[in-house]
Amino acid sequence: MSNKRGEFRRLFFIVLVLILLSIVFISAFNFDNDDVKINANCGDLTACNCGDTLMNNTNLTGDLECSGNGLTIGDHNVTLDCAGYSIIGDGDFADSGIVFALKYNLSIINCNISTFGKGVTATDSNVYYNITIINTTLVNHTYGLNGVSSNTTLKENNFTGNGYGVYSNTGVD
Repeated sequence: MSNKRGEFRRLFFIVLVLILLSIVFISAFNFDNDDVKINANCGDLTACNCGDTLMNNTNLTGDLECSGNGLTIGDHNVTLDCAGYSIIGDGDFADSGIVFALKYNLSIINCNISTFGKGVTATDSNVYYNITIINTTLVNHTYGLNGVSSNTTLKENNFTGNGYGVYSNTGVD
């Protein structure tokens, strides 16, 4: 009888320790402040698809033809290098070739983006810092570049056939 009681106490103690460790582990993360990050849907050996969210630096490995948003940049300090490949939309005004919100230190380089309502869109133009767009072509959009804020740097880009090449509430460098 006392042997069973000892086994029960040990089992109870092990379960209690596991519960406490689980509580400590979960409380170490603040899920509301971007402390928990997921990997990108694409990059490295996985080809990007329309609608993917980028959480790390990413190089495109082929063209994307999208009926919806092209790519979303979902984290700070991300570079998207399209390597000359194209992100092509179906002309729907609601869609963007590349979209991001509340991010800083982003680079978009070597991209050909065409036929979206908005080529590149910052969805809240008051909170972006250090956005760089280099050697990118934006063709046949209502807004080629939409909603970017100050501290946006544009270098060696081509805006053709857009209703508005660059639309900004606060200015672009």
